[in-house]
Amino acid sequence: MKRQLPLPLLLMVSSLALAGCGSFQATRSMNVTYDMANNNFSVSPGGGMAVNEGDMVSFQLTNINPFVYDVSINNKAIIYNTTLPQPVRLPFHGADLVDTITETTVINVNDGGRINVAAVSHFREDYSGFRTQYTKFYGFLLFDDYLYSALRQPFIDEKQLKDQIQSRLSEVTGGAKMYGRNDFIMKGEEIYGTVSKAYTGLLSEYQILDTASKREMSDIMKNATRAYNDLAKGAWMTKVGNTADMFDQVQNTSFSFNSFKVQASGDVVNFAIDGRRKAETNLPTYDVKPFNLDYNVKVNGGWKIDASAGLFLSSLVNESFTTRLENGEQIILKKKGDVLNYGPGALMHFYYQPWGIGTNLGIFTNTFSNIQFLFGPSLLLGDNKFCINGGVTMGKVTRLADGYAVGGTLDTKGSVAVEVPTSDRLDLGWFVGFSYNFTNGLRK
Repeated sequence: MKRQLPLPLLLMVSSLALAGCGSFQATRSMNVTYDMANNNFSVSPGGGMAVNEGDMVSFQLTNINPFVYDVSINNKAIIYNTTLPQPVRLPFHGADLVDTITETTVINVNDGGRINVAAVSHFREDYSGFRTQYTKFYGFLLFDDYLYSALRQPFIDEKQLKDQIQSRLSEVTGGAKMYGRNDFIMKGEEIYGTVSKAYTGLLSEYQILDTASKREMSDIMKNATRAYNDLAKGAWMTKVGNTADMFDQVQNTSFSFNSFKVQASGDVVNFAIDGRRKAETNLPTYDVKPFNLDYNVKVNGGWKIDASAGLFLSSLVNESFTTRLENGEQIILKKKGDVLNYGPGALMHFYYQPWGIGTNLGIFTNTFSNIQFLFGPSLLLGDNKFCINGGVTMGKVTRLADGYAVGGTLDTKGSVAVEVPTSDRLDLGWFVGFSYNFTNGLRK
């Protein structure tokens, strides 16, 4: 016949087996992202803000302006070379170019009797075309001012900014999307060529006007000539090149700062982020203030030692005895007493993350002011804060002295009852209890 294991021994073996349960999950990589523009955290891949021991973790700060900020993560500086060129200023004579040319008052009749109106009409059309192209090109040249203005914000949604730049550029040029410096320069040369062609056409139409019409249109032509010559002689190509550099730099610079990957260990992976105004920035902004962030990623896995305190019930209770006189003999009887013992106690928990199942070891003080020692399995719930405990208890209890038994007789002197002999001894029992984990993760 097989012998069954005693309950206390079975509980001890079970608790050790549960505590030995480990994690065999494959190592994965997780990236924590903090969006500075929208003030929110996200994790990729999803699954919560926690990792397993051995996983690789990185931190990413997004939508922060690299043209005005330098950032360090865990004392590792991340610096982008984003020094912008100084703006080039060019004279603009758009205000001198009147919107329209009124009908000429000159009535010039040639030998054939025809009035010289057609030439003035052509001049008016060419002038309108020149003014449109000149204004369009100058709007293109002022695109660097738009970029300077757009980059003054410390925290910018990168995608939204770059989409707005492309949209604004399309409005200015009326052309397709641009992808880099060469596209920008080619578009500048193209628009300037259109301005030159428009001015050449305007000059040709002016030259074929009759003397009286030329005299009437002379101020208009002088303003157009001055505007075109100042543009042609100016450093517009340098300005286009600088703006192209800015455009290319903005389009190809990430507005994110990334840490190196860190292997998860201990209880948390800490990321300390420090942001400072870029020393060499030439953007006139006053909203750039230093900032510090501190973020912890909880680490699941690995052996943990935690401590908890709570209330416990134990099957170990003291026994008391009395006697009853029968046929002149004192018969030993057991008194009815407490079935369960209770009291406050404290436990140490040894468990493996992320399962929250492990072993406990501790003590509690019972209602008889005796200390009992506890050992068994624990189930840790609610981020390992709330503990359900059970197992074996060992402590000193009162029992009938050796040589005596319940129902047996007690030697007496005559019929006088005497106290039933008892002794204190160590005994085993079971316990259950609930406790609160107030340390939650001291590294073993």
